[in-house]
Parts: sequence; C-alpha cells; structure tokens
Amino acid sequence: MTEIEIKAHVTDPVVTEKTIRGFASFVGETIKSDVYWRRSSETSMHGHAGSHDAQTITAAIASIMTFTFAILAAVSVIAGADKRIAIGICLGGFAFTSILSWALKRAIDRRRAAGGVIAHEGPTRPVKVRIRDENGAIVVTYKRKELQNDIEINDEREFSIDDRAAFETLITDLGFTPYISKEKKTKTFDWRAPDKTAVTIELSLVAELGWFVELEILADNPDENETARARTALRETITKCGIPESAIESRYYTDMLASLNRPTA
Repeated sequence: MTEIEIKAHVTDPVVTEKTIRGFASFVGETIKSDVYWRRSSETSMHGHAGSHDAQTITAAIASIMTFTFAILAAVSVIAGADKRIAIGICLGGFAFTSILSWALKRAIDRRRAAGGVIAHEGPTRPVKVRIRDENGAIVVTYKRKELQNDIEINDEREFSIDDRAAFETLITDLGFTPYISKEKKTKTFDWRAPDKTAVTIELSLVAELGWFVELEILADNPDENETARARTALRETITKCGIPESAIESRYYTDMLASLNRPTA
C-alpha cells in the first residue's frame, strides 16, 4: 500500500478543529505511542553512500576510457606509427579521462546538492522499524519513504503482533536498537475531496513538538497521474482546513525529535 501524506504546524488547534468539523466526519480519538528501531551499524555506512555512488561511476568510466586509449596506442604501433604518436595518444587519453572524470563527478555532486536526488529511506537512510501501541494493539510498520515537494510518498508495510517482547528480542538479535520514541494524541476525521478521493485528516498533539494536522491518502500502486491527483487533493484539503502553505512541515517527526537531542528510547 502507498501512503501519500502531508503535514503542517497548527497554531490554534481549537479553531482548526472547528474548521475541520465543518466539512469532515469525526471518526475517533486515540493515543499512539511509537518506538523507532534502527540498525545502528548502517548509520555511518549509509551516510557516505552518495559519495561512494559518484566515485564508483567515475572510476568505472575512467577505467573504460583508459583501456580504450591504450588499445588505440597499441593499434597505432602495430600499424607502423611512430612511438611518439603512441605516447602522445596515451598521454592525451590520460589527460582527457582525468578531465572527464572530474567533470562528471562534479556534475553528480552538483545535481545531488541541488536536490536532483529525491530524499528517501533507501540507501541514504538507515533501515527503520516502528513499533506502535494504539489502544493496546501492537502494530509493526516499515516504510520506504520519499519526499516530493513537501509531500511524503511512502511504500508502507505493516502487521500486528501479539508478543511484543518476543518481536523486540528478534530484531535486537538482527542488530536493531531503539533510538527514539514519539507519542501522539490524535483526533481523526474522514473527508471526500471534490474528485471523490478519500482523505484521512488527523489533528494531533505530538509530545515535545506541538500541534499538527496530517492529511493522508492511501492508494494501491498508484501511477504518476494518480499520485498527482492525490497531491492536488491534499493541498486543496489542507487549505480547506485553514492552514497556510507556509505552515507545511517537510521534515519527518523522527528527524525533528532527534534534533532535540533527546535520550535514546
């Protein structure tokens, strides 16, 4: 299941709730207690993944180009060309390959710095698992996250467990450790956008971070057109909630909480 969502800060939760109740249906109220686990051994490794990718690409191209010029030099000697010509081919090829590799690596680094690579929880972020306690029900969630223009597009996998202690023992043996916790007091509402898209609206008080409104649309393997429609529906709905675009928050809750230098869960 793909989860497409957006969240924003709320300055006046009373007014915002009144606005939401004016067009959406109230579903219920709950407390969600989350603990996030990650494989700590991956943190430093993944922190350098981007530079390793650029180095791998440029090294491969340099090897191919160097081999090509070496072949040209050998062919020229076999064909009876002066050795100085062969040496010139080798030196010129080396210089050309060095310049090309430098230019390519610089282009890749610039593209990455300019946001050409979408932020996601793939090779550049450590693998995380969330264990949630909601009204006594324990749910494990794993997401592959992407962030596109302030909107999260997450490939989500989750399942319920009966024995939390046993599961925590399992993932501990797999190298995971708890690193941060989060608690949300949430009021949930349902709403159908004008195009009939089902939107879940959550008005939440997140401990240590304050009030937020979160909008979520669930889709089963959406294509680009479906994703675009969902993004439009989310932005239209957040405006309907009375939330200005300047209040939209693109950071993940875990990153926001980590920035507070809280103790490990």
